[in-house]
Amino acid sequence: MKKFMYVLVAMVCIIASTGFMGTAKVVQGKVISFTESFPLEGVTVQVKGTKNITGTQPDGIFSIEVNPGDKTLVFSLSGFQTEEIKIIPRKQDYDIILKPL
Repeated sequence: MKKFMYVLVAMVCIIASTGFMGTAKVVQGKVISFTESFPLEGVTVQVKGTKNITGTQPDGIFSIEVNPGDKTLVFSLSGFQTEEIKIIPRKQDYDIILKPL
């Protein structure tokens, strides 16, 4: 019985260390204006339903950590329509276009 428990514990450790349980990843991208195609600074980027939030840099670039259960990124900026984008499990780069109101 002891041997079985050692094997079971070892298997759990191996599975956990290989990322089977799921790990956070960083997604990134660029947000631009629909009408003028220029980068948008200060766009709020949030993982929907969480407090995980960031903003775009002057060149429109953003980077945010997402967890395996996260489903949607929300992009918002005053004067523009809010955009919701589905998080795709194996995708890391997102280019977003915001339309003015």
